[in-house]
Amino acid sequence: MCKISIIIPVYNVEDYIEETLISIKNQTMKDYEVILVDDGSTDKSVQIIEKYINENIKLINQENSGPSCARNKGIGLAKGDYIAFMDSDDTIPEDSLEIRYKLAIENDAEIVIGGTYKFDGKEQWPMQNHFLSEGLKNIRSDYDMLKTLGPCNKLFKRSLIENIRFPENIKYAEDQVFVMEAYLKAKNIYASKNVVYFYRVRPEEAEGSLTKQIINKSDFVIKQVNESWSRTLKNIETYCKDEYEKDMLSLKYFERLLDYDIWPPLKNAVIRGEETVKINALKNMNEILKEIDPIIINNSRKLRWIMGQGIINKYLFLTKNTKKVYVEILADFYNKFNSNSKEILEKENIQLYKCLENVSKSRSSLSIFKYLVRRRLGRVLGKVKNIFRRSAKISFNFGKMLSMNENLVILASNKGEELQGNLKFIYDELKKDSKYKIKLYMKNDSRNFKELVDMYLDFSRAKYIVLDDYYRQIYGLKFRKKAEVIQVWHACGAFKKFGFSSIGKGDGNPKEFEERAHSAYTKVITSSKNIIPKYAEAFNISEKNILPLGVPRTDILLDEAYRLYKKNDLEENYPEIKGKKIILYAPTFRGNTKQRQNFKLELNPVQLLKGIDEDYVLILKLHPSVKNGINDVVIPKELENRVINMDSSTEINDLIIASEIVITDYSSVVFEASLLEKKIIMYAYDKNEYLAERDFYYDYDSFVPGFIAEKNEDIIRIINENEFDLKKVREFRDKFFDDCDGQASKRFVETIFK
Repeated sequence: MCKISIIIPVYNVEDYIEETLISIKNQTMKDYEVILVDDGSTDKSVQIIEKYINENIKLINQENSGPSCARNKGIGLAKGDYIAFMDSDDTIPEDSLEIRYKLAIENDAEIVIGGTYKFDGKEQWPMQNHFLSEGLKNIRSDYDMLKTLGPCNKLFKRSLIENIRFPENIKYAEDQVFVMEAYLKAKNIYASKNVVYFYRVRPEEAEGSLTKQIINKSDFVIKQVNESWSRTLKNIETYCKDEYEKDMLSLKYFERLLDYDIWPPLKNAVIRGEETVKINALKNMNEILKEIDPIIINNSRKLRWIMGQGIINKYLFLTKNTKKVYVEILADFYNKFNSNSKEILEKENIQLYKCLENVSKSRSSLSIFKYLVRRRLGRVLGKVKNIFRRSAKISFNFGKMLSMNENLVILASNKGEELQGNLKFIYDELKKDSKYKIKLYMKNDSRNFKELVDMYLDFSRAKYIVLDDYYRQIYGLKFRKKAEVIQVWHACGAFKKFGFSSIGKGDGNPKEFEERAHSAYTKVITSSKNIIPKYAEAFNISEKNILPLGVPRTDILLDEAYRLYKKNDLEENYPEIKGKKIILYAPTFRGNTKQRQNFKLELNPVQLLKGIDEDYVLILKLHPSVKNGINDVVIPKELENRVINMDSSTEINDLIIASEIVITDYSSVVFEASLLEKKIIMYAYDKNEYLAERDFYYDYDSFVPGFIAEKNEDIIRIINENEFDLKKVREFRDKFFDDCDGQASKRFVETIFK
């Protein structure tokens, strides 16, 4: 007996196997055995291994049967309390075995998951998906575990896997079947951010490598993935007794397959494959579609995108016969959509919706051609519009030759087509004085050339231009010296770094962009004198031009009659919340534009509501740029009335007013919540990643006014144990609001205009 058995399948790795064995020999832990199973190598691999054979290192020979057979043979021979797997061209850091074994013992873990780095002999870099948050995990709720389904960065208790085997009839994604069954069977799984494995990227790709298979055998790969999916789905049904857990895990695992194992070979087949490969790939994909549950079809945005937009984008690569096959598959697939899926598609892309509707009825590719032609024309027209916009901008310089209109006020925003937020309250206050002529320039992408010229003439002649965010129409414009260009930033306080403060961060803009965006400002409005230095940095403007007048849109929040009216109005529109305690979850976005749209909801509504009092309902208010979110979550019927996904038509402030508890993360809604003295929870499950991407003006842990939760269980505990500190909320409010009198709009107008 020993502590760890290391199992290594070997096949033609004469250039790498010695480095692998040396990394094992250098381990700080010495109580291990190595079982090398040679899979019929034809090079010098065996001769090299024989130099290292001793009482702890064994070599087993077999005819070429694949890595699964080799690993299974190793499992049958292993004597260690725990089992580790390695590939024969990879290495491990010298403390890898010791770290994994120690964590397994300390946490009574049957599986330990560690971090992985890739290396190519010259440099190394982290595999981000392999670095999970530290702590105990459960595959039924911690879906980030699906990002690491290879066996090599893990340590398995032998008693857990002694009856589990790698499927020998599957040659692609076979290790996922093994790891998923181990995940499902284990009672304790521990994840660590320690680096425990180095994965080699070879300069030349071996013929049997995954990359080569995707390129050369795309249709075969999809068929193999279907085998893996079927095996794993059976294991999910066996080990998951809760129907909701089963449905959610099946959905999340299938989406993982779509991202990594289905779409890459399918796309490759469509673009590069011969006609036979294209047709077989589509037919094999159709076999997957026939088997999956309707819940997945109607809850997986990724699947709907692949079968519709994804393949249609590559439609011209299809041959005549392939197009016929695809049209039939697409029509059958679309006919499985429920009304909610069709409604989502119609809202997001009306032209694609019409295209798929017609395809499902006519079984003809004509609708797809019309869609592609219309989209192409739309792009051409877009380019023409951009030329018009640039041409119209010239009128700004001509307008500066005319006299300034001292009473002309422009309120401009691209945040919506209707007047809202700070600008709405400033407008209402200004209208009390008939002296001023107010012009509104809200979001409008359909202005014709004359309207654009008139707009820039107004910008050139106006005495006052008031903005509430970035406003691209004025980028690079040089206003008159007497013009007042005032930024009444939409957010309260200072939280996430933005503007010039975020240059160099993952989500920051280049310096040149920020200069074009903000150089015209003469004044910036903020909520408190305490944050003047932060705003001066963010907008690259002198502190004397930062005025702590308050945030106009918060005036209404301090009106008790308005708060009561809005709460009653919300209850009338959503009768299911009447008499209930409302939890509002309002997270901010992550990453670039595409990442924002595909935001994954980490808060588990079902787990949360099952873990707290039945008097609570959960309202989800995701960022306007998010298009995914709740659509990937399966809500059981008994909880449907306790989960409400609000769209952009409902103001976030109205929801804060009605709520008892506000859950957020890095969103500025924390300021409005503090202004109304709400109970606050900060759900910061990805704090370190977000810190690297965006960063904060203050230390997050000591700055926020609510308890920090890193997982769903933390939120449940905080609510059940009433772990809220309203004194800290009030202190937070007083730091970021100089005046809580509901007079910010009036102060703004009196200061700027009089």
